[in-house]
Amino acid sequence: MLEAIITSSCSPNVHPVIVNAIVKTESNYNPFAIGVNRGAGRLAKQPTNYAEAVHIAKQLLAGGANIDLGLGQINSANLKWLGLTVEQVLQPCANLKALQTVYLHCYDRAGNTGKGTRMQRAFSCYNTGNMTGGFSNGYVAKTTKNYNELTARVAQPVAPTPIPQIQFQPKIQYQTYDTVNGSKTAIDAVQINSASQVPNGVQNATMNVPMRSSDTSQPSPTPESDLTAEKPAKVYNSWDVFRDF
Repeated sequence: MLEAIITSSCSPNVHPVIVNAIVKTESNYNPFAIGVNRGAGRLAKQPTNYAEAVHIAKQLLAGGANIDLGLGQINSANLKWLGLTVEQVLQPCANLKALQTVYLHCYDRAGNTGKGTRMQRAFSCYNTGNMTGGFSNGYVAKTTKNYNELTARVAQPVAPTPIPQIQFQPKIQYQTYDTVNGSKTAIDAVQINSASQVPNGVQNATMNVPMRSSDTSQPSPTPESDLTAEKPAKVYNSWDVFRDF
């Protein structure tokens, strides 16, 4: 969540990699972090929520301590200059806006000459208020390391997620045949053409086959009265030329 905020409009005038490098060095992305510089002992336990952070910060300031607050560890001595209260500086976005203001102020002061790069001199100023102290205490080296690692991570291309190939499996129907004992057993698989495999011109055609009404009626049984007994054939004698007898 915080990384999304850091790359948002909270600090738009400073490159996100620089913002992230500073935040990682200062608080390691803890929005409730409180660092004690002087005037009080080191905190035994860091606050775990916003309300607790505000309460502890106010107690320390009331005791005269000099402290750093939030994601960018904004120094309490700069709150008046930045126009922020304790409640405001512990809000992540307000804290990042303050980080941007302090860094750009230091970057302008860093100029084009001096030790290291202009960005590194700005890092030193952000931490110590001058262009050299951050080199000697290791802050510049640590923040530069974070900067280089984040730059490499941003530059690394993201491999596309492979899409699995879908194999088409034709639907197979199995013909079944009655066996002698009445059971049905599937034999060789036969791929049956479904209606979708019939050409459109055929599957939607109307079958205009004329049918006589007599074709649809059941055949009428013949009445028994119409059945005549078969008569035996008459035998004629050879001398009966005219077959009168």
